Amino acid sequence: MRTVIRNITKNNDIELELPISERDLSIFLNKNDEYIIVDYDLKSLDLPEYCNIHELNEFLLDCREKSISDTILGILGSACTYQEVREIIEKNTYCIINFSEETAAWNNGSGGDFHDDYDKGILVHEHGVRFEFESEYPIVEKMRNYIQWVQLWYIAESKNWEAVTYNNVNYLLYTPL
Repeated sequence: MRTVIRNITKNNDIELELPISERDLSIFLNKNDEYIIVDYDLKSLDLPEYCNIHELNEFLLDCREKSISDTILGILGSACTYQEVREIIEKNTYCIINFSEETAAWNNGSGGDFHDDYDKGILVHEHGVRFEFESEYPIVEKMRNYIQWVQLWYIAESKNWEAVTYNNVNYLLYTPL
């Protein structure tokens, strides 16, 4: 993540690509000066006004270690605060379904309708979200045309699923928060 960090003690800016090693970060940041982040390129990750640069760098190092991409951070950041994203990544408690990609073959190749709760309901069901009755009465193929998929999406939304668009791609996102 490209960041512009202002030394408010000396009133000058430096541009850094985070994450970097803690040793390298301490070379750029004098421990006797005060710094704030004035700009960064991952706008969907809404950093707090006085974000601790060392904690942010540590978080981004952890994301790199876990192979969490900027896209995943952006999708999570579109729906959650920075602190929530940190908690979700730390606990690895999220699911992202690429709605655009998964439904590309639907409707004779024109894809699913992201604004239609029916399509969202079908897709989350394909990824394991179930109606309560399914433990006793599983849905068989010939029942698919009679299921209230809109209702399943409403159930999914009440269980922390939401529709998110990031970089013009549509996603269905589950977070436990």
